[in-house]
Amino acid sequence: MAASSSSAVATAAPAFDTSVAKVVLSKPGQRFPTPSPGAGDRVFYESLYRERPSSEMAMVWCVEHGVFQGDEAMTAFKEYARWKTRARK
Repeated sequence: MAASSSSAVATAAPAFDTSVAKVVLSKPGQRFPTPSPGAGDRVFYESLYRERPSSEMAMVWCVEHGVFQGDEAMTAFKEYARWKTRARK
């Protein structure tokens, strides 16, 4: 059988939505989008940080997810950077 004429070629729609805005991670040390205040993992790590401010696990998660605000974010980032450089040695 012969193939149909190529004059009626349909154009394919893009596989993804190009109008979606890119997420801006604006806090120091932030690597992931900030979860909503009711998200289970955010509640866990925030409460862990409040109960044990020396918890490296809580500090790293909160900094990388942009949970801290203002001056607290900068202070936490400095501590985070110090832990990261110490871990690389």
